[in-house]
Amino acid sequence: MLRGQSEQLRDERQDKRRNTLNSDSLQEQGLTRTAMALLFLTILIATSFWVLHLFLTPLLWATMIVVSTWPLLLRLQAVLWGRRSLAAAVMTLLLLMVLIVPFLLAVGTIVARSEEIIGWIKSFATFSLPPPPDWVRNLPSSAGSLSYNGSILWPSDRRSFRFADPLCGQGI
Repeated sequence: MLRGQSEQLRDERQDKRRNTLNSDSLQEQGLTRTAMALLFLTILIATSFWVLHLFLTPLLWATMIVVSTWPLLLRLQAVLWGRRSLAAAVMTLLLLMVLIVPFLLAVGTIVARSEEIIGWIKSFATFSLPPPPDWVRNLPSSAGSLSYNGSILWPSDRRSFRFADPLCGQGI
């Protein structure tokens, strides 16, 4: 009987050791699983913001417009027999008019002045800058004195451009 009890105690000790080992491995698995879940959620949130970042500014503007026009919507709803859908339709049309009317006025002005605009664009081909004032020639320069050739202010000494020879592939 003592022998049976000792074997039983030994079996119980082995079971406790197995349970201890199993609980340690379960804790490690739980820690690993938690860490992987946290990593996955972080990556998911980051990629969601990456996809949505283009929409955040328009959503912010839409929120500001809705918040600022909410009292007007409530007044319109009261005037329009308490019908929210009718008030929302009227508000949508009003807000579209606030955006569309100035745009149409700008397009109309551009179309009306198109000949003048085309003349300005054609005049750019013959446009030239006036020569610089005389005092500009006396400014200190790494190339010595400066000279004006009709369109560009150049160093008088062409040797100052030697540093650009390798970049241009030929001498200046």
